[in-house]
Amino acid sequence: MVALDPGHGGDDPGAAAGTLSESNLVLDFAFRLKSTLESVDSLDVVLTRTSDVSVPLDARLTIARAGGADVFLSLHADSLAPGTGQASGLTVYTLDEADIERADTRLTMRHGGEDILTGVDLSDAGEDVSRALVSLARQEAQPRSRALARALLSTFSSQDVDVNRRPHRHGGFAVLKAAEMPSVLIELGFLSSEKDRERLASDAWLQEAAFAIRDGLLLWQTEDRLF
Repeated sequence: MVALDPGHGGDDPGAAAGTLSESNLVLDFAFRLKSTLESVDSLDVVLTRTSDVSVPLDARLTIARAGGADVFLSLHADSLAPGTGQASGLTVYTLDEADIERADTRLTMRHGGEDILTGVDLSDAGEDVSRALVSLARQEAQPRSRALARALLSTFSSQDVDVNRRPHRHGGFAVLKAAEMPSVLIELGFLSSEKDRERLASDAWLQEAAFAIRDGLLLWQTEDRLF
């Protein structure tokens, strides 16, 4: 099961440029990507939102867990403020190693032990036990997240989907902090870039990007089963 997380929504529209709104753009792309992924028998999809509503960041991971997600893809479209430089192309983020300890601590302390790991009720476990289980899950999921990012970037490159000159980056985004679920955040492009705006408004380019993400997931799925 693949969780697709269209970023922003509701009173948080994200970046904007002309008629393009990040929250609407990534929601439309999520529906396109869902259809593309579900054309493959081995891929099912759960969406963290299906309309222009605000969904709290923690709730997005809760929805993914409740849907039985094995992998989490958060979809965004970046923008640079005027005067801060230029950038274009697709970028994939994984959780920064420097944020892991803080993420695990926050996860362990939340909701009295509930909604920490998929299928595991830690409400009666002590903090030390919960922390140990979260750490073990993270040790497995984190390298798988990095492998997923590499697989996606490999298919973007092989299928001529335009990527940023630094295509794999790291961040402390809340939606990347699930301990047990390989997770990446995909910035489809920069709304501050004229070239990217043209691509993001192109039905053909968006479908190419959806195909590339599908093929990247399948590549990762094959490689992941080798270990």
